[in-house]
Amino acid sequence: PAWRDQVFFRPGWGTDLCFFLGHYLIWISIVLDVIYDLTPWLHGLVPRELRRTVAEQPFWVQFVGIVALGDLCIYWAHRLQHRFDFLWRFHSVHHSSEHLDWLAAHREHPLDTIYSATIMNLPAYMLGFSGQALVSFITFRGLMSILIHSNVRVNLGWFGYLFGSPAFHHWHHARDRASCNFGNVSPLMD
Repeated sequence: PAWRDQVFFRPGWGTDLCFFLGHYLIWISIVLDVIYDLTPWLHGLVPRELRRTVAEQPFWVQFVGIVALGDLCIYWAHRLQHRFDFLWRFHSVHHSSEHLDWLAAHREHPLDTIYSATIMNLPAYMLGFSGQALVSFITFRGLMSILIHSNVRVNLGWFGYLFGSPAFHHWHHARDRASCNFGNVSPLMD
């Protein structure tokens, strides 16, 4: 553990469990359902050749592409959340947890979840990434969010330059609103 004295059922655990359930059972589901329902219209905004080119790529190319695209989008969205009072009003709920762990990753105001999930997933749907790539991306992002908020001490070695770590993201939470480390998957974004 990063903090050995932090207990599993820490203060705020029940609150964060409710946020976790709302996050996955309600808010993310709504965003993905709305985006899916709008897919035919969204596809009309992107040239068919580009969508076909994306969809025809091997899975691993699509996965790397969707992760990079999603991280780029959420990096700038995250910076805006810290920069503008209106967005910070909702995002500050995520920063209100006094104890970081896997469950605190999901302490988000519902509007903050909707904002982030839309910005992360909308471009991928528009560009025509395969369903397999989309599901893999959503799963990867969820697991990555749990990892970077977890109460674990992990040494990633040189991978730490490519992938975020709990220490890197905890530093973001420990700093003031105008801090750094806005990247979620890769610190290269910063």
